[in-house]
Amino acid sequence: MTDEIYGIGGLQTRTYNRMPAGTATPDETAAYLDKWAIAHAQADGRDIEERPVSGGLVRMDALTELLTLHNRTAAVLDEFAAPPPHLLAEIYEREAVLLDRVAAGGSGRSARDAKKRAAEARERAATHRAQDAHTKSIAETQTPDQHAIEHERRWPKEIWGPYRVFPDLATARDWCAHCNVWIGTETSRS
Repeated sequence: MTDEIYGIGGLQTRTYNRMPAGTATPDETAAYLDKWAIAHAQADGRDIEERPVSGGLVRMDALTELLTLHNRTAAVLDEFAAPPPHLLAEIYEREAVLLDRVAAGGSGRSARDAKKRAAEARERAATHRAQDAHTKSIAETQTPDQHAIEHERRWPKEIWGPYRVFPDLATARDWCAHCNVWIGTETSRS
């Protein structure tokens, strides 16, 4: 998506990703939706096929998905001055999987190049995962109310827009990439 907003220096055009979080992990998301549909059908006493959601989906070929992945990378880089490392790690991890598929379906130089690029993508993903773990380990944790006040002070809406959070399902906390803090119920450092 593109959006025109007034920011520092006047009118600016931003590109950003509006895809739901589940689209980054389509296999897991489709499996979850299959389970959800089956559970609800059984609760209503209806018979339903084994894969009610994923059964009708058609997977993109690896090269097409690589092109869309590059668009996603551009959107993330456009959205953030310093993209959160876990978002970049997800992109590089997916790129490695897709390049492995390209290598498996190819031969000769194209297969070797794809294998080499897949290894490089895995290295970049590992680097970003390590950065993410380090950043999150030293980040302060704030209550939602504390964070709302601090966020408004540091990033006024007329300049930056609403903050974006990333959930950590294991701890039921959110990560604010703008402020570099966890948002949760604790007030001590993590």
